Amino acid sequence: MKRYPVKSCNIKSVGYDEIKKTLEIEFKLLAIHHYFDVTIDEFVLLMKAPNIESHYLDYVYSKYYFDVS
Repeated sequence: MKRYPVKSCNIKSVGYDEIKKTLEIEFKLLAIHHYFDVTIDEFVLLMKAPNIESHYLDYVYSKYYFDVS
């Protein structure tokens, strides 16, 4: 999955697999979270958010099931 670098204190990059509906967040502490059943609309909102980390905490972290790799 291709990840795109983002400007954030803790998040290094974000990727999305449209077929699997999986959002991938790479943190600067080298952890990678995979969020499942995420819509393309949510990915777009996250990438366009003025503060990506706040949007992540408010709308992704608390809403979607995830796995850590």
